[in-house]
Amino acid sequence: MNDNKMRKLIILFVILLTSVVNLFAQERITKYGALTSKVGVTIRFYDVKLSPIRLNEGKLNLENCIRVVKGTPDMFFLRVEKKMPSGAPLVVMIEYNDIVELIKAVNKMSSDVSNDIANNNDYLECCYRTVDGVEIGYYVKNSAATWFLKLDQSSYGTTFMDTCDDFLNALKDVKGLIDGLKVKK
Repeated sequence: MNDNKMRKLIILFVILLTSVVNLFAQERITKYGALTSKVGVTIRFYDVKLSPIRLNEGKLNLENCIRVVKGTPDMFFLRVEKKMPSGAPLVVMIEYNDIVELIKAVNKMSSDVSNDIANNNDYLECCYRTVDGVEIGYYVKNSAATWFLKLDQSSYGTTFMDTCDDFLNALKDVKGLIDGLKVKK
């Protein structure tokens, strides 16, 4: 191979490597982040306060509200806040369509969990993740299921639950409230 071809291959390799590195280095923008970071657009939003989501028989409370973003189109989010060990809040925005998909996924997983326990695997995990990274699921170990809710990818953002019932009921309530707000527009 002559020097000219070798240079072209090296340049092509460097360009491809740089492109791949840039692709992975880009920060993931959530639906809420994309909406609220628009420039040159007036965005109005307001919150509708809800009672805390009580998980594990009230041992963990997630403060929450519905955030309505008035724009084109109007968008609805569940704003969930969890206190971190440092005392700082971890705030996550779950968009309405993701709430609907989470409800479907949890209903499906709830119907599957008994069979997964009966399969007697050493370890089994089943989960659903939204586009914005909120994850709900369960793992089965020693013939018992433990549910988890990950609000972000840190270990502090993870909550473990005996059942998903409280979270599922809260999601259904929020969906119903948002549906009512959509009608009021």
